[in-house]
Amino acid sequence: MNEVSVALGRPPGVPVLREDSVPERLPGALARGPLVEATADAVLIRVPLVGRFLVRGEGPTLVERAAGATDADLGCFRDGPVAAAAALLRGELPLRAACVSVAGRTVLLCGPSAAGKSALAAALAQRGHPVLADAVALISTGPGEGPPTVTPVAPEPVLWPDTAAELGLLGKPARPVRQALVSRAYRLGPDPVAAPVTAVVALRTNPAKSRASLDPLVGAAKLPTLLALRWHARLVGPLGLDDAHFAVLTRLAAETDCVQLVRPRSGAPATALAELVEGLMS
Repeated sequence: MNEVSVALGRPPGVPVLREDSVPERLPGALARGPLVEATADAVLIRVPLVGRFLVRGEGPTLVERAAGATDADLGCFRDGPVAAAAALLRGELPLRAACVSVAGRTVLLCGPSAAGKSALAAALAQRGHPVLADAVALISTGPGEGPPTVTPVAPEPVLWPDTAAELGLLGKPARPVRQALVSRAYRLGPDPVAAPVTAVVALRTNPAKSRASLDPLVGAAKLPTLLALRWHARLVGPLGLDDAHFAVLTRLAAETDCVQLVRPRSGAPATALAELVEGLMS
């Protein structure tokens, strides 16, 4: 078996990939979908044109690559849905969010695809703040009553060329994400360490806005925002994690500053948004 992670340069917090045969279906699956199936101790992820990943509760993740798939193709999905599935099997809560530590306080940057999470994380990193995660933020509570904590996972913001140009990063060292994509992953800022979450920033667009602003999320708006961030949400119930995840998300909603970072439709420079987040965290 070939340990793919040797060629990939495995980022922190992501599973080891090992090439082997992987079944097309999981016998006795508790949940089945077009691309993902799960039992109590394994998750099968099928990615067309890339391969099949068998994520297990212990040991490396097995991968059977499709014809023509590169190591970078495998690494792209290892750092996202595979890492999130491995976290579920460990009992952790994986959220679709970037995460940055600012002045010793950790902020989750969340929003839909293309909302600008990675650009904002990169802009904050350029201002000296460590990035803990770009796509998968792993939340755990640990023993006792301490606040929910983020564990670093693949802390390299993935940027498209226009964003890299805006931040002055074109030509800087970067890792290809996939052979079919021009985006690149950049290692920026200080080395990350696990840290408690103290703020959640939801990125939004409002055509009526003329400039970016931070608006508080209050009351009943907090929890739905956090629930919408879960990776593999359809697996949570069948794996018996509903109560545990709801408890962690309820604590996040109650114990953190939750705000919306609202931008005009025309956008706003990532550096300007980074200044707003710094002000929130100071």
